[in-house]
Amino acid sequence: MRYSHGAPCSGDLHRSTDVKLFCGKEDRFLSIKERKRCFYEIDFETPYVCPKPSEASEELFIHSEL
Repeated sequence: MRYSHGAPCSGDLHRSTDVKLFCGKEDRFLSIKERKRCFYEIDFETPYVCPKPSEASEELFIHSEL
């Protein structure tokens, strides 16, 4: 995700941020960096971007009949 045209930063620059999302068990920041003046990069982990198993594979884990 890219956020641009944020608050004025320095001279005629405005803050901007790139957010990279990664699959993880909980919401948490992995890193926050200022790549160059007024430009930030955030790596964020969240379960909301994890791929969901297909319904067929979910049934394999739910049902354990003999």
